[in-house]
Amino acid sequence: MATPTTNQLNDTPKQGNSGTEKCNDPRCIETLQLIIDGQAGPEDDAFFQSHIQECMPCYRKYSLEKSIKDVLLLKVEKKCVPSELINAIKEKIKATTV
Repeated sequence: MATPTTNQLNDTPKQGNSGTEKCNDPRCIETLQLIIDGQAGPEDDAFFQSHIQECMPCYRKYSLEKSIKDVLLLKVEKKCVPSELINAIKEKIKATTV
């Protein structure tokens, strides 16, 4: 599960879609989420690295998603919570999804 390197994704796309267009490749959004979550396999990684060099909308979407994730990782404080609270939340989620 290789993740695109900083150099590969911080370079602005050289050509392709302008910033006002949308990407027409249905695989992009799914692959982008895998990349952001660090779950992309080698095939998805290679596709995304190649695609991001040509597609400004996907490049911008990646930059935004990555920035949001980075900010959340820095600002959200992880705390231990009582197991009773965890169980109560899980039960409420189950009750609303069934």
